[in-house]
Amino acid sequence: MDADQIRELVARREGAVLDFKREQYDWSKDGNLELAKDITAIANGLPRGAAPGHILVGVDEQPDGTGRVLGIPPSAHLDDAAMHEKIKLLLNRMPSFAYAAVDVDGLSVGAFEIRAGGRPFFALRDGGARHRLRRFEALLRAGTATDAASPDRIQAWATEDDTSLRDLRRIEVEEREARLLVRPFVEPVGITFTEDP
Repeated sequence: MDADQIRELVARREGAVLDFKREQYDWSKDGNLELAKDITAIANGLPRGAAPGHILVGVDEQPDGTGRVLGIPPSAHLDDAAMHEKIKLLLNRMPSFAYAAVDVDGLSVGAFEIRAGGRPFFALRDGGARHRLRRFEALLRAGTATDAASPDRIQAWATEDDTSLRDLRRIEVEEREARLLVRPFVEPVGITFTEDP
């Protein structure tokens, strides 16, 4: 990501696929759990093929829902591999994401880019005091809040993301359309009909 992309995201409202964090996660407390919660909640809301979701660290939410870049100390950034290590043992599988430090007008912003695919993501065990993760509970962003996904929602994800089922439906529709095509009838030369066909 670059500074222009960060500026574009900051101009949007926080929502289901965009989260602003004023400060870096507190690794001395339950920062790992908070990071896992935030990433899975966004990743679970991204259907296959969707544009990525983002978490911007060092951005404050304004009253109108847009962001304002505050920045964090450059020393507060971890590299991408360290961010993956923070959550890899907490979840059923690793969401696809990348982390990078981005300079925006002299201020350092941490940018998580979360890509679609592989949902549902959920915690493998209970944990956390402030940022609770519950075993086998898939989380989802509901506006700017995080909530548990219902079983119906999780089942819908499987249907949305199943490419083989989608391909089968497409083939069925194409077959039906082919049967409905009007086929021209050519009367052979020399044969006459005595009744109206």
